[in-house]
Amino acid sequence: MDKVKNNKPLYCSNCGEEFPVEPFGEKLEQIIDFCSMQELKEELNILHKVEEMYLQYPESKSKMVPLWKLGSELVPTDEEIVKWTQGDKALAEFLLTKSFDLNARKRFVEKSLVDDESIEPLSCPQCSVGIVHFKDGRLREFEPKLSR
Repeated sequence: MDKVKNNKPLYCSNCGEEFPVEPFGEKLEQIIDFCSMQELKEELNILHKVEEMYLQYPESKSKMVPLWKLGSELVPTDEEIVKWTQGDKALAEFLLTKSFDLNARKRFVEKSLVDDESIEPLSCPQCSVGIVHFKDGRLREFEPKLSR
């Protein structure tokens, strides 16, 4: 935990100032919730793209899945990936690394966003214009862990 305390996992979207978590105290939960909701919004956007891709290219549904789930004969070619995703690398990475049921995941994300639509961002204490966010990948370190 000392390593986490000594670094700056937060930043301002406007001025770029970086922050450790300690000064935010109870406000840290608000930052976590807001960033989690932002990630869900991004995921919902990708899920809509997946849905559109499946409608336009039904053959992609069986091939655009995590590579560990495919036999070597089903691996999509680079050309297929570019065609189906229209060159969207984030969409391709999502499909080739995540296993999910599109309808179930979309329902879950939509419900989560409706349930938490009142979460407000926290303004930057430095510039008062930007919003405090976690740096890429750092949110996971601070989210509550599910019990096993």
